[in-house]
Amino acid sequence: MDITEGSKWYLISSKWLMNFKEYILQSSDEADTDAEMKIDHPGMILNEDILDEPVSLLKDPTAPYLDYNLKENLREEENYFLVNQEIWDFLYINYGGIEI
Repeated sequence: MDITEGSKWYLISSKWLMNFKEYILQSSDEADTDAEMKIDHPGMILNEDILDEPVSLLKDPTAPYLDYNLKENLREEENYFLVNQEIWDFLYINYGGIEI
């Protein structure tokens, strides 16, 4: 990873990322449409499984990333992954979500 001062990094739940990987890795031979796919679409990136009290999301619409509390004792690569701006932008454009 190329980490430079001032660069942005985003948290993505390991659970969501694994669902995403399984979804995109399905062989095109196995399914021609979403309805025929064995793995469900991963949905929006909500990261509910790594947030403490995810019900209270988006309190400040001008800076929503400040409203989150992460659960205690989370471990990188076990519970979440860090992704750079480029990867986050790709995933956000295609799947939507809330940035953390």
